[in-house]
Amino acid sequence: MGKAVCGWKLLYSSCSGVEGRALEYLTGEIGKYILRDPGVYAVFTLPCEKVTSDSLPDCDAIVLGTLAENPLLRRFIRAEEVPAKGSLVRIVSNPEQTGKQLILIAGSDPVNVLYGAIDLMERIVPDSAPVSGDNLHYQNRVFRVPFPERDFANAPATDAVRSVFTWGHTINDYREYLRNLARMKFNRVILWNEFPVLNAQEVIDYAHSWGIEVYWGFAWGWSTNCAASMGQDVETLSGSIVEEWKSVWRRMGGDGIYFQTFTELWRDEVNGESIARKAVEVVNRTAERIFAEAPDLKIIFGLHLVSVKNELPVIATADPRLEILWENCGNFPHNIGGLVNPAADMAAVEKLLEDKIHPLGFVLKCQMMMDWVDFKHQAGPYVLGCALPEVVAHDRAFADQFWKFMEQDWLKHGRVAYDVVKRLHSAQVAELNLVGNLTGKLHFPTMLAAELFWNTAEDYETIFARVMQRI
Repeated sequence: MGKAVCGWKLLYSSCSGVEGRALEYLTGEIGKYILRDPGVYAVFTLPCEKVTSDSLPDCDAIVLGTLAENPLLRRFIRAEEVPAKGSLVRIVSNPEQTGKQLILIAGSDPVNVLYGAIDLMERIVPDSAPVSGDNLHYQNRVFRVPFPERDFANAPATDAVRSVFTWGHTINDYREYLRNLARMKFNRVILWNEFPVLNAQEVIDYAHSWGIEVYWGFAWGWSTNCAASMGQDVETLSGSIVEEWKSVWRRMGGDGIYFQTFTELWRDEVNGESIARKAVEVVNRTAERIFAEAPDLKIIFGLHLVSVKNELPVIATADPRLEILWENCGNFPHNIGGLVNPAADMAAVEKLLEDKIHPLGFVLKCQMMMDWVDFKHQAGPYVLGCALPEVVAHDRAFADQFWKFMEQDWLKHGRVAYDVVKRLHSAQVAELNLVGNLTGKLHFPTMLAAELFWNTAEDYETIFARVMQRI
């Protein structure tokens, strides 16, 4: 193919915040195709230029931003063509430069500018890049042979938050972790910790720069022995929770908090006392105290269905300002292990959807999890996600041998997850959450769940094929 000549340019309207991350993302993804010569040490960079007018460039260019701030985009795209909460990617010929192309990325807001950039690289480029019959020349042709002209508009199915719950101390590299979440279009992360995160503000700032909210998760009576913690006095337990919130989690900033209490038990009662009733007493008393000091605080109640399924009217009396994020609503995709029983699990979901009092979210699992047999509690305050490469490599090699078990479940039963999420989209639930230890490279179960969270308007076969293609 000869020397690699970078004839492309990025034309942006903002290089700060999330739009700056879009430039970072495109530089990295496009760079792997055009910024190096095979076999020689020739280093190229991808030029970036701020748009100040609607003048056309004299080269192939990617133009990105919002219509409000980018006059060059407005020359080719009308406001009504961009989805209200989405993005439009349009590929056209440069009308003033024969043989040159413009790839236009218009987002309804900065986050959707980033999502439009992701759509370009992970949907449009694989679909439209010219390849020979044996696919061996893909790398040498992307961004060197013209793309077919096309439009691609994209938006999520609903306004539901697309979140991930994970244990903070399992994240080896928080920057890589958050970049990966953004790449899959998750927009909230719930980080569970037993002690303060010393670099919390850096983590929050970095997450926000990728369009991701940070919620801190901590225990409101949850423990590895929930039956024992349930025996505590309501006022004493509530008081200790509020003091911990004041001294630790409130000071750490972020966008909200998440809690679990002693509902992770596969029974209704402990020593003759209703788990549901005791949980609601503790939760309502604690929420009352916290909301008195921070009335606008966003609080999510992580609730395990298995211990309260026979007393849902009691749960309905929980403080209506809380979002309830339902967990363990059945087997695949709600939990790990057990027989797949889609009819029973969908019936459980339908029963929960009858609750019109609280904003409702639902948890999917069947990802890499913690080793609860040999679980070790955190020892104290720590720095999150700053491990060296050799530690990262060790953990990835260890985890990869177990991901195959989750992968086989999603390959066999992914359509069950599709049906569940499609129903939740139709119900306009508040949040779709994925639980797992997702540190390291991206795996099929996580990417498929992320695609389902985004939109289930397409048939399952189309979504499945696209995720396999991304792998």
